Amino acid sequence: MTKLFNNLWSGIALGTLIPVLSFLGIYIWFTNTLTLQEYLSKLTYSNVATNVYIWSMIPTFILASVLYYKKWDYGLKGLIIPTFFYIFAIVIINF
Repeated sequence: MTKLFNNLWSGIALGTLIPVLSFLGIYIWFTNTLTLQEYLSKLTYSNVATNVYIWSMIPTFILASVLYYKKWDYGLKGLIIPTFFYIFAIVIINF
């Protein structure tokens, strides 16, 4: 199990997939009738898109704390790379 999660590429894969999956989970949880495109346009119209994007990043931070606790440093390095890109994109979207 250590070799599976303690390498750079699995960290990059987890860091890329977890925010997307958690965003889709938020979409499924909070809407029953809207399509994804309607949901995104409603988010941007009501100015809560940034909040939803930040909430979709929270599972990544939880995983980062687990990887840090387990001392799986290579997996943590891989997780941080896409997380920085997502945070940078959120900052760019706001300005």
